Amino acid sequence: MKVSYISNFSNVTNKEILDIIDNHIEEKKFLHIVNVNYTLFMKGLFSKKIKSSIKTADIVIPRGKLLNWAVKLVTRKLLEKDPGLGLFMQLIKKYEKKPVSITFVGASRDILNECITRTRKSFPEISIRGSFPLEMVKGREKDVRELIRKTEPDFIFVGLGKGKDEKWIKKNKKYCPTSVCFGIDDGIEISAGYKKQPPLWIKDRGWEPLLKLFKRPWRIFGIFKLILFYFIVIFSKIRS
Repeated sequence: MKVSYISNFSNVTNKEILDIIDNHIEEKKFLHIVNVNYTLFMKGLFSKKIKSSIKTADIVIPRGKLLNWAVKLVTRKLLEKDPGLGLFMQLIKKYEKKPVSITFVGASRDILNECITRTRKSFPEISIRGSFPLEMVKGREKDVRELIRKTEPDFIFVGLGKGKDEKWIKKNKKYCPTSVCFGIDDGIEISAGYKKQPPLWIKDRGWEPLLKLFKRPWRIFGIFKLILFYFIVIFSKIRS
C-alpha cells in the first residue's frame, strides 16, 4: 500500500471542519466529508473503488483510536483526535434553526422513518427535504437522483454501510453540486435506536475490532486483518 493513502488524511480540527462547511453552505458548493475508521480503512485496501472514493473526498477524517494513532505515527500531523466525532448530530443541532435542508439516504424504510421521527422530535425546526431507503436506492436509482437534483438539499447524510456511502457519493456528486455530503455508516440505525454503539471504554482503547471478533468468533480472519493493519502502518512509517 502506498503511504499516500494514510497521508491523504486531513489535518483539521472540529472547528475548522465546521468553518469549511459554513463556507460551502453559504457559497452553495459541493463538499464530500469522509470519516474513516479501521473497518473502512481496511475495506479501502481491498477495493480500488472505495480507496478512490476516500482519496478524492474533500475532507478525510481519521476516526477511532487505531486510525488516529496510525495517522499521527506516519504523518506526524494530528491537530485534534477524532475531529469528526459526533459530527452528524452536531450539524443537525447547529443548523436546525437556519434556512437549510437535509436529506437521508440508506437503511430500511421502517428504520429510516423511525430515525426521522426521532430527529424531528429532538430538533423540531429541522427541514428534512427527502428520505430514500436502501430499497429505493437500489430499485429506483434514477428517480432518487432526479429528486435529489430537483430538491437541492444542503446536507445529504448517506447511511448505506461502510464503503458504500463513499462510492454512492462519488458516483452521484454531479446530481448534488450544491450539497455537503457526509457518509454516516450506521448513523441512521443508531439514531433510530436499532443499533447500539460499543461502550466508550472500548472505543478509548481502540478495541472495537477485537470486540467484533469476540462477538463473532467464526470470523477469525479478522485477527489477520488487524495484524495486516499494524504491518501496513509500520511499513508506511518506515517508507516515509
